[in-house]
Amino acid sequence: MGNINQELERLQLISDFLKGKFSPKQLEKFNKRLENDPVLQEELYKHKKLVELLKKKQEQNISSLLDQKNDVDYMKQERIYRRNQLRQELEKIKEQKTEQQQSWERKVAQSNQPSIYKIAAVFFGAIAIGTSVFVVATSLIDEQNEKALQAEISVPTLVEVETNPADALDKSEDNSLFSSKNKEIIAQNSTTEKDRTTTSQQQQTISETENLLAFQPIAELENKLNQNTRSSINLKSPNTDVENYTQNLIFEWSGTSEEEIYLEVINSRKETTKFENLTTPFTLEQNFEKGIYYWVLQTDSEVIKRGKFLVK
Repeated sequence: MGNINQELERLQLISDFLKGKFSPKQLEKFNKRLENDPVLQEELYKHKKLVELLKKKQEQNISSLLDQKNDVDYMKQERIYRRNQLRQELEKIKEQKTEQQQSWERKVAQSNQPSIYKIAAVFFGAIAIGTSVFVVATSLIDEQNEKALQAEISVPTLVEVETNPADALDKSEDNSLFSSKNKEIIAQNSTTEKDRTTTSQQQQTISETENLLAFQPIAELENKLNQNTRSSINLKSPNTDVENYTQNLIFEWSGTSEEEIYLEVINSRKETTKFENLTTPFTLEQNFEKGIYYWVLQTDSEVIKRGKFLVK
């Protein structure tokens, strides 16, 4: 029991000495005892060695932590660099896809549907033809009116001196010719009115066709609306199917992403409008033409939500 108490006393003295808790008198007393106590000397030496080893171990741990932090920073920078490269590659692919799609649409438009320039050419051609017919008809009417006036002036003289039946026959033939030309002018005017009516009907048909195409759903995008998306971001509004867009469509979500959040709006002609660097809440205030529109809220690596709305 006595040895244990002595051992504990020595350990306490060594601990207080190493921590600097001694007063000057206590320190002088400890040094005198240290000179005459070999066991205390050995214990002090062991404790000093242990403290040195602990300090070295702590320094090594700190150095290791710093190295790990540097490795993490390097990996983070490398990930950002790779992400930027991936984003650039995606932009190039989108541009190539857009160019190919526009080229295909131009070919389809040229082969299947009359372009706006062809329609305009037909319209102005019809106007030019109608104008020409109107000018010709007007000149013929003026000419016939002049002949009618001359005939009215010459009628009394012919009645007074008329003695030959052949003169009456000539007069009848002149009146018949005048009547025939009037019929031709009336027929030409009727044809002009028909052409104008036909042109107006064509324009109305084209307008109705364009409206129908503007609201024509895109099967590929409709199918994607029904697909489930997994994202760390939860979209609160709007609904995925909006009946009528009124320039106050609010996009609000919860959660954050290290990547940029952006919105793409696609019309029935597959033309895309992009809104970048979005934060919640975001209000869509774009003026859109009548038709059906699809929207995709996403980042470069994931799709948050898809939906559509109508502009009536």
